[in-house]
Amino acid sequence: MNNFELVQQLVSALTELHVQEIVVCAGARNVPIVDFLEKHNSDKTKSKNKILVYSFFEERSAAFFALGRIKATGNPVAIVTTSGTAAVETFPAVVESFYQGLPLIVITADRPKSYRGSGAPQAIEQSGLFGKYCPEAVDWDANESAFSIQFDSHKPFHFNICFDEPLLDFSEAPFKKLYRLQTLAIKQSAFQMEPRKLNPLVIVSELGVAERPVVIEFLKANKLYFIAETLSGLKNNSDLKPLELSHVFYSLTNAESVRLCKDNFDSVIRIGSVPTIRLWRDLEFELKNLVVYNFSDRPFSGLSRLSRLFPFKELSRLKVSGRPNSLIEKLNANVGQTKNQLLQKFKNSEQNYFQLLSQSVKKDPLYLGNSLPIREWDEFSNTDQATQSVYANRGANGIDGQISSYLGWSKDLKSSWCVIGDLTALYDLAALTMTSGIKKGTKKRIVIMNNSGGQIFSRIFKNEKYLNGHKLNFKNWALMFGWDYVQIKQGKDLNKINRTKNLIIEIKPDNKQTQKFTTTFKKQVADLASLPK
Repeated sequence: MNNFELVQQLVSALTELHVQEIVVCAGARNVPIVDFLEKHNSDKTKSKNKILVYSFFEERSAAFFALGRIKATGNPVAIVTTSGTAAVETFPAVVESFYQGLPLIVITADRPKSYRGSGAPQAIEQSGLFGKYCPEAVDWDANESAFSIQFDSHKPFHFNICFDEPLLDFSEAPFKKLYRLQTLAIKQSAFQMEPRKLNPLVIVSELGVAERPVVIEFLKANKLYFIAETLSGLKNNSDLKPLELSHVFYSLTNAESVRLCKDNFDSVIRIGSVPTIRLWRDLEFELKNLVVYNFSDRPFSGLSRLSRLFPFKELSRLKVSGRPNSLIEKLNANVGQTKNQLLQKFKNSEQNYFQLLSQSVKKDPLYLGNSLPIREWDEFSNTDQATQSVYANRGANGIDGQISSYLGWSKDLKSSWCVIGDLTALYDLAALTMTSGIKKGTKKRIVIMNNSGGQIFSRIFKNEKYLNGHKLNFKNWALMFGWDYVQIKQGKDLNKINRTKNLIIEIKPDNKQTQKFTTTFKKQVADLASLPK
């Protein structure tokens, strides 16, 4: 077998795995793959399974772009790299796909196996590179006599393909399918809950669109109080008031949230992915006596302590009656009213900008960057998100690859928004080079909340070096890549933005107003929470 035939096996396997898109980061070692894909997609070929190919030079961003495409299409998407550290650059996206349960397929070209351990240029130990984060992997070369693939559509997969010299050997021998494909089933635990009456608080995180009606019916039928994260699509749902307690639980301090839980609930039911709200972390220690039940198709409890994990489909079998509590409903309403009053007072605060943005975005598809944006959108957006498509990388991802993931996710959307922080934008500046593959006529708006550093850490650390402060703006970055640009310094200017072109919107909140809102709101909420019961 030669290199050409080896790539034939690879592409045939990809076709059977329903891969329709590949992101290629070309290099010398992966030339056999790049060349074959070009022939495979040529107008001269009779192939019925042509693959859409994107070209990009930077592997980390390319892998996150592929991750966004998986989320948008529901199909596996592959990324091709050359050998050496280029393969390692995909690791962050592999980890993220593992925790999100997404089938990212990483194809790493490699030097011959005889080079391993030699220290030769661009020859690293690529076989098994991703360890536990890629439980299914193959290490192929032209000496293989039989190929075997075990594929789990809810995990990343690694093809490591070793090519010998000459890289391009055009001996097109008759193709024979040699590999065996086995699809792995997801193991799920049987449904069994303790025979006891519960008084639970429900936390709803990321849900698929088809799952939302099931959860709405569950909450309504059982009259259960719940906290809705933006990714659930249930936040501010008009059919679920006054069961939603998001105002109070997003606004209380950690100690106040813990006390409220201890006084009013004996358990927690989590639905969807692992939550981002601080209260979830408090379940580890301060609320360790609360029983936790997870209903999710991701195989992670999100806690280090014991909790029960069930498939999402078992939620409909759970029967539990909520207990009406007029005091906690009143507290939630009062906190919401106080918040709205202060937002009107501090119009140029960061918090108010998030409320105004939610009114501008309305029902358009929305991508939320990690860290502060996703938390502040949870707390301050005020539109009903029942029919809105919202996405974020919430597996294990930090601020890396956010713009790339957005561009992949939104590629075919006619209109979409991305809301990120300034450090997140700085981390992924190369991503806009991928816009060459975006459909013409689509309207993409990337909103950068530029508060001059990582202000989320100001709540944790006293030392300013942790904020990574700066005095940069993003005008020249936008112009360099041909995007329109506008800087917003007053909330009312959001209504004047151009909605017909790809646009970078840089918001410069008044940091003094932001801090004043925080301290005033914290004090007033504490006063409300301390009222006698």
